[in-house]
Amino acid sequence: MTAAGHWRAVRALYIGFRLRRHHIEHGVNDSGLTGGTEPWSLRALLAYVDAVHEAGRSAILGDAGGFAGPGNWWSGFDARLGAAAGPRYDWQGLLRRDFDDGIVLVREPGAKLVTVQLPDTYTRLDGSAVTSIALAACGKSASVAN
Repeated sequence: MTAAGHWRAVRALYIGFRLRRHHIEHGVNDSGLTGGTEPWSLRALLAYVDAVHEAGRSAILGDAGGFAGPGNWWSGFDARLGAAAGPRYDWQGLLRRDFDDGIVLVREPGAKLVTVQLPDTYTRLDGSAVTSIALAACGKSASVAN
């Protein structure tokens, strides 16, 4: 085996190891994600995460700011939305997923700001009650509980 062939084999083993662990170095705020359904789209990333979950595994999403810890904690990690009530779907220009105790909304990369009326009064992560929400392109998402 040539040196180049050896390194290709090592790289393939490393990639296989990483895939079994299902560690994704960036989350929905990755600047390389696109809108639509192309291989580098937000939808493709979420479809991969869904496939990992369907296989009975967990997916770990990081972000550009590093991994979460005591000094780097997003309040959304503490949201208790319950079990998913179904798959994610398009809703008023957003991607939406319903849960037993709330909903999650996200706007695809490159999308313009949209304001939507919510189907009920929801509580944001900061504790404020809302009946509508404005979201720009992903990098920001909204988790709201009712």
